[in-house]
Amino acid sequence: DGHWKSGLNHIAIFLNFQQNKNSYVQKIVLATGDKKTLGIRYLTPEDKTKEGYPSFVLFDQVDLRYSQKYFIIIQVLEKSTYKIYRHTIDKEKIKPELFKRSFLPAKIADDFDQSHHGMIFSSYYFNEFMIKQTYCEKIGLKDLSGGCYLANFPHIKIRAIDPNGDFLIDVSFIKSDINENHYVRYVFITDPVGRLISVTQRTFDNDEKKTTVSLKPLTENEWKNEWGINIENTGSIVACPYIMVFSEDIQNGLFQSIIWLH
Repeated sequence: DGHWKSGLNHIAIFLNFQQNKNSYVQKIVLATGDKKTLGIRYLTPEDKTKEGYPSFVLFDQVDLRYSQKYFIIIQVLEKSTYKIYRHTIDKEKIKPELFKRSFLPAKIADDFDQSHHGMIFSSYYFNEFMIKQTYCEKIGLKDLSGGCYLANFPHIKIRAIDPNGDFLIDVSFIKSDINENHYVRYVFITDPVGRLISVTQRTFDNDEKKTTVSLKPLTENEWKNEWGINIENTGSIVACPYIMVFSEDIQNGLFQSIIWLH
């Protein structure tokens, strides 16, 4: 995730190795195709989630513009023996568009393809000052509720997070629903690699009051029957260093906010 044109990328890696004192991921190396090291992270047996997996591995300010492929090299220590694993990522598979057909339910992916092809606007790219001073003034919008992109970014309030994974998060929007082709349709939360943590779908509401959506954990039946996803393929909020909150406006696209938890 990040500004791929200028090379300011943020990379999160999730590993499903079991982390214990007899066998654990000790080192992760991110390298280019010509073996230039971009970053190294070290772990101990204690660096793990409650499921026993290694903690998310994060790399900041990584430039992915110049190599045709990249390597994720994982060193596992089993007692006194080292094992090395290598995962290759071809540059053509690194794209700025997220959620076309990865972790999303088929229904949402189909809706995105029909509406705006998975396009994302991110608060990581555009800060409030820049939007106010450039885009809004350029098109003559003095009232931010009248259509400026800033109005699409939600206010997010974490009301509760329980150590067992229960949570309640409010996502509020400045603008109200405009019409059936211009309103917030989907709101969802993911972990750093895009696995869903919670999701909801709205219908058009004629009420002009500010819209607030409250997200909480879904049950296993809700994941499976409503969204067609096995709960094993979802994320856990208590394992996340940060969460990504996405809101989708049918007309304007998919908007992203990153909320750091710890």
